[in-house]
Amino acid sequence: MQAAPARRARRVSYGGLHIDRQQKVCKRMSIRIPTPEALREALRAVTDPASGRDIVSAGLIEGIDVRGSLVQVALLTDRAHAAAMEPVRAAVEAVLARQPGVTN
Repeated sequence: MQAAPARRARRVSYGGLHIDRQQKVCKRMSIRIPTPEALREALRAVTDPASGRDIVSAGLIEGIDVRGSLVQVALLTDRAHAAAMEPVRAAVEAVLARQPGVTN
């Protein structure tokens, strides 16, 4: 007995939707690369315990580096206040982790 030849799935595309031969509809997912401006705006949700203002307005963000979906944020502080800034650092990580397109 000979096996039936494998059928090639026929795929038809309409914009971002793909419909294959079995009539399954698949949507192409696009990963949005975050921008430093969007991340800076999201970081306004984190409060500076010393001033009571958000960390962006308080001037605690030295820089935001985006490389694809990898993000690095530099916070300004001095050694005397480093321990007090640990909850701020953790809050920054939590806010960034919730942003679309950020993987670390």
